[in-house]
Amino acid sequence: MQGITIRSRRLTACAAAAVLAAASLAGGAFPLTASADGAPEYAYRLLAGGDQIGMEIIVTASGAVTDLTLDTGSPAESQVNMTDTGFSLILPVNAAELTKSHTLTFKAGGQTQTKSGITAAGYLNDLLADTQYASYAGVAQAMLDYGYAAETYFSGAAASPEAYGMTAAPDFSGVTVSESKFTGKDAYNADLETKDLPYRYYGMNLTLLDQIRFSLYFETDGEAGEYYLTDGSFGSDDPINKEKITDDYTRIWITVPASKLTETFTCVHPPADPVDFSPAQYIAAAAAGEDAALADVCKALYAYGKAAKNTSSVEPQDPEKWESEEAHSGKATFYDYGGAYPVGNALLDDFIEQNNMNIAALTDDDYHKYVGGYIKVKRGEKSVCALVGDIMPFADNPNAQAGDVDLNEAAFPEIADKAEGKVDITWQLIPLPTAAEAPVSYAVKEGSNKYWGGIQVRNTTYPVAKLEWSADGTNFTEIERMSDCYNYFVIQPDGKTNLTFRITDIFGQVVTDENVTLPLTGTDSTAVQLVSGSGVQFPK
Repeated sequence: MQGITIRSRRLTACAAAAVLAAASLAGGAFPLTASADGAPEYAYRLLAGGDQIGMEIIVTASGAVTDLTLDTGSPAESQVNMTDTGFSLILPVNAAELTKSHTLTFKAGGQTQTKSGITAAGYLNDLLADTQYASYAGVAQAMLDYGYAAETYFSGAAASPEAYGMTAAPDFSGVTVSESKFTGKDAYNADLETKDLPYRYYGMNLTLLDQIRFSLYFETDGEAGEYYLTDGSFGSDDPINKEKITDDYTRIWITVPASKLTETFTCVHPPADPVDFSPAQYIAAAAAGEDAALADVCKALYAYGKAAKNTSSVEPQDPEKWESEEAHSGKATFYDYGGAYPVGNALLDDFIEQNNMNIAALTDDDYHKYVGGYIKVKRGEKSVCALVGDIMPFADNPNAQAGDVDLNEAAFPEIADKAEGKVDITWQLIPLPTAAEAPVSYAVKEGSNKYWGGIQVRNTTYPVAKLEWSADGTNFTEIERMSDCYNYFVIQPDGKTNLTFRITDIFGQVVTDENVTLPLTGTDSTAVQLVSGSGVQFPK
């Protein structure tokens, strides 16, 4: 087998806050003993398909839940999310300990409540027995098989099939690892030697159990070799994860979701050529090795990864960013947009007309955060959507309050009769619908030239919080917003017209738009000019 094989049977702890799930298997609720304040409800589910396995335990009650202990002690604060009426807890679960029993104790309504016999294997078997969860069967069974193989390998003795709900030990002879072993060691090291770099590739390893870590090992020539390994990237991790093993060996590593075991991850350490590695390369080597127990646990992990990847029904839909935003409350009114007020402060009027949108004017702080965003205004069961394209300054609207919305006259009847004039509403930011169909674009303000330009970022899923530019794609400068027209950014490109923009939305999401050519010449432009981006867009 290529490289280092680490066969440590030591069970390493992991931070519960780091549990990442590519799939969440829904659990059932079980009633506990009734308390004076009502009956607390206990439920749990298993987090699966990510780089770690974890069990989420949930307790709710009408009164406060206190004095929480798990097994023999209180969980770490990072593991528990407390509320006034309960808590949720994520417990890291080693793959080799799916049958380990846990006991939960807490107080609710002045009474001590206890739930014992909590096991990951028990949960998976309950799932398999319930026909309404038939779509989860493949990944649930694969997790049980993986747990059995992991316990057998790391304990050095055969696990009990009955503890996993099995009548016999799983047979891994039918698991075919279709991936190929890594064969590029010599070529990789030849490239490093040609470029006189102070390190050499030695081998790879997968750390199993509570977290899947994919490691590359290098033989280093002192601190110089360590430096080169630090100044690079592996997969998408930045900064790189690095650990000195001995004076002569260093490893770099990434965590890998089970559902991505067959994918490749690029190791980049300039000036060396980039090299692609895959956890499946290690699995292929181990599966073909002489250690039968190691071969079985790697085959079982491979099958679990395949099940997690192929079972689309257990892949969770992460909540969209806007769903984390609290709804705003205020009053809705309407104004003569397009008549007495021909344009909005954001100068998005052509975009609004082209896309047949309504316009919303917000008060100062709301406008400055949400300008260019799309909001849904609700009154009871009625609603209307509008683009935030205008402002209601408090100085000009002494009766306005934060949360108030002024709609164009045609939009208001969607939620109320015009005769009502002012009504109570709530509103919330939602994704801009046109952004799902087209990438980010730009408007270059009239009066722009090669020394000064007004840049407006358009058609973004969510409002823009920050804009940066670069002439070389590496050194970025933040662009200030115009004081008299807040939706434009002022750039001084000094004759450069082919630029890279880095855009940050209000949720902190960042996209980089490369090779954007701006129509900036030696003379002032006489009209707004629209510019296409390179095809980037913020995710929902």
